Amino acid sequence: MQVTVRNNQWLGDIAIQESGSFETLFDLAVANEMSITADLKIGQQINLTKIDDKGIVEAFYKNEEFPASALRMANDEVQDDCAGGIGCWIIEDDFIVS
Repeated sequence: MQVTVRNNQWLGDIAIQESGSFETLFDLAVANEMSITADLKIGQQINLTKIDDKGIVEAFYKNEEFPASALRMANDEVQDDCAGGIGCWIIEDDFIVS
């Protein structure tokens, strides 16, 4: 059985959505021969392994709401982990000691 990847999903989202448990993450990675942090593409097919909690799986499909917690950046964006403040200052550049 397979599932189709939705927008902004990563393998952990698929594990919770399709098995009802995050613990299935490693099983999915092995079954699909990929890293747990692999970037998934919309429409990609993922082979499923097992269902741990059918109630959780049914709740996602009943409400038609699915986990999608992958963070992606546009190719032309530059990631800047520094949001400002003293932790971002560079000595003798931003932070001058006199």
